[in-house]
Amino acid sequence: VPGTKWCGNNNIAANYSDLGPLEADKCCRDHDHCDHIASGETKYGLENKGLFTILNCDCDEAFDHCLNEISNNFTMDIRQKGGAENVWQLLLPMVQMQIVIVYIVKTKSPARDEACTNQYAVVKK
Repeated sequence: VPGTKWCGNNNIAANYSDLGPLEADKCCRDHDHCDHIASGETKYGLENKGLFTILNCDCDEAFDHCLNEISNNFTMDIRQKGGAENVWQLLLPMVQMQIVIVYIVKTKSPARDEACTNQYAVVKK
């Protein structure tokens, strides 16, 4: 995403402190550093046998909250607000395609994830 180093498929940042000029970059960086279970990895007693990374819903909710805070901040300049909105416009279709199934760990039954209500994990492409 233009104006960011962390928003998109891969980051182009030199290190954790390396951020682009848009505030939304902090949101993307934090999301990229969320705890996850990679495909084939076992963590917290959960084995990810799927092809995709498992990510806790709290991370996606925090990402959404972070971008909304920028967009709704009356003291933030228009470029920053537009940057957060651009991140959402460019990444939302990817996120909607990537968040596929919620696993309810207690019952191990899959359920559709419409609102990211599960507090355990989300399978992401």
